[in-house]
Amino acid sequence: MGDIAHERMPSEWFARIVEVMTEAHAKRGHVFQCLTKRPGNLAQLLAAINAREPLSGIWSGVSAGDQKHWSERVPWLLNGAIPNCLPWVSVELQLGLIDDDPSGLGWIVIGGESKTGRHAPRMFDLAWAYRLIARCHEARVPVFIKQLGDNAWCDGNRFQTLQHAGTNPAEWPNDLRIRQYPTAWSG
Repeated sequence: MGDIAHERMPSEWFARIVEVMTEAHAKRGHVFQCLTKRPGNLAQLLAAINAREPLSGIWSGVSAGDQKHWSERVPWLLNGAIPNCLPWVSVELQLGLIDDDPSGLGWIVIGGESKTGRHAPRMFDLAWAYRLIARCHEARVPVFIKQLGDNAWCDGNRFQTLQHAGTNPAEWPNDLRIRQYPTAWSG
C-alpha cells in the first residue's frame, strides 16, 4: 500500500517494482492495481524505464474524489501519457458531483469516507454516486461501490448503517449494490 509514483521514488526502485509485478503476472497471473494522486510522476517514471506499451497485469489508476481532481488527473489516463492495460479511477472518497463522461476508462470504484482518528468523516451525498453510476452505465464502464462510509446522506437525510463504514451492501439501497469488475483487459 503506497503511491509508487511519489516524488521521491527513484526510477531504479520503480523499475524493480515493475519487473516484479510483470514477472508475477507472467508466472502466476497476478494483477496489480496501482493507484496514484500523481499521474504526471507516473508518466515520467514509466518514460524513464522506457515503458511505451501497456504493462501486462498492471492496472494504473488515479484517485479523483471531486470534479477538480477528475479534470486534472483522468486525462493522463486517456491521452496515452500512461501506457495502461486497464485505466481506472478511484472515486473514493467521493467529495462532490462528477458529471464527466467516463468513456475510455476500464473501471470506476466509488465510496464514502470511513472514520479516522484525525477528523470526522466528510459527507458523501448518494446523489453524487447515482449520477456517476448513470454516466458509467451510459458509457458501459463497470462500476464498483466499495462502501458508503460513515457519513452518507440521501435526500437531505443521514443514511444510517449498522456496519462500520457502511461496508455491508445488504444495508444499502438495492440500486447501489453494484459490484462490477472489468470483464476483459489487455495483458
